Amino acid sequence: MRYFIIGLVLLLTLVGCGNKGTNHATKSPSNEEGTEQADQEESKETAEFKSIDIKVDDKEIHLTGNANVSNGALYYEIEDQEGKVLLKEQKFELEEAEGNWSEFAIDIPTEKVEDAGDTAILLMYGKDENGKEMNPNHVPVDMTMMK
Repeated sequence: MRYFIIGLVLLLTLVGCGNKGTNHATKSPSNEEGTEQADQEESKETAEFKSIDIKVDDKEIHLTGNANVSNGALYYEIEDQEGKVLLKEQKFELEEAEGNWSEFAIDIPTEKVEDAGDTAILLMYGKDENGKEMNPNHVPVDMTMMK
């Protein structure tokens, strides 16, 4: 009996997880086209980051990696561990065309984030056409390397 219950729970779990690709959203008949168009517009906006590498020396924080952002620019700021903003939002224009992966290299003077303590938090994100943050990524920066 115990094995039957365990098997039943596993079966229900698999069935519940198997519906990931199914779209269960309902559309109202009066606005079916508008909803579909809005879904397509939302899917065009992207902000992805990969291969992020951070090196800290006495004078600069060296940030390198790859980004794929829909508007051709990535944004970043640095906070301390309590969330206090040490470096306000900065915009970095990517060289590649919009929608393609681009390499980037950013050097941030350490003097701007001296009050971070042992660890600072680098926040990287993209923005949609309305200026709203997309896909924020929080990356810890070991500031003990600059001391």
